[in-house]
Formats: sequence, C-alpha cells, structure tokens
Amino acid sequence: MLDELTGYQAEEVGRLHSIGARARSLAQEASPALRNVCVAILGETKLMIKEIREGR
Repeated sequence: MLDELTGYQAEEVGRLHSIGARARSLAQEASPALRNVCVAILGETKLMIKEIREGR
C-alpha cells in the first residue's frame, strides 16, 4: 500500500506508525490516565494516516 504514496507521504506515514508504536508501548506500562492519552494519540495517528492515504 505504501507503493501508491509519494515519497513524502510514505515518509509521513512511516513517522506516524513510529509514533503509534511508541504510544502503544507506553500505554502498556502507563497509569490509567496516561493510558487514555496514549489511546487518544493512537486514534489521531490512525486518522492522520487515513487522510494521507486518501490524499487530503
């Protein structure tokens, strides 16, 4: 799927995946309040990836 993206878009998606992975990792060790923040970050990164793929 990354083949369909421009180089810049693929780079941005890669960065967002990295952010998501860090948020998931943090959420596993975090307090409930911080876990909620991590889940919100994951939701936002997924939305941003979707928008990049759709060309918005």
